[in-house]
Amino acid sequence: MSNVASFKLDVSDLQEQLRQLRRDVAEAGGEVDAIVHETTEAAAAGLQHEYTQHRVTGTLATSVRKRYPRPGVGIVTSSAPHAHLFEDGTKARSNKRGANRGRMPKHRSIARVAVQFRPQMIRKLVELLKRYGFEVDA
Repeated sequence: MSNVASFKLDVSDLQEQLRQLRRDVAEAGGEVDAIVHETTEAAAAGLQHEYTQHRVTGTLATSVRKRYPRPGVGIVTSSAPHAHLFEDGTKARSNKRGANRGRMPKHRSIARVAVQFRPQMIRKLVELLKRYGFEVDA
């Protein structure tokens, strides 16, 4: 009989679980990107639709842009030079000669579209997390 106390550490099960988690995260990451891309595309189309409701020249609608600066991020913007005036509105204006150009009311189309599409995206992401076994309170 030996006087040496010993014990065995077997972390092979933990290692396998970590490997599986890595595979799941990689798979889920692709699904997250797909959800963000789908939502960004839909939001851009929604913004274009909003802008066509106020069409004068069509510049606002044709200036809607989508960017994907990194995985999991989608950005919808308008590159029209007057988009900020349309979105935020203006006070009564006049040109250099004093001709009245009126007041532009606030339209807040970008905010309206974000409020419409962001909850849909979050719901899909929560469903994805639940499918991978996470408990989510949302």
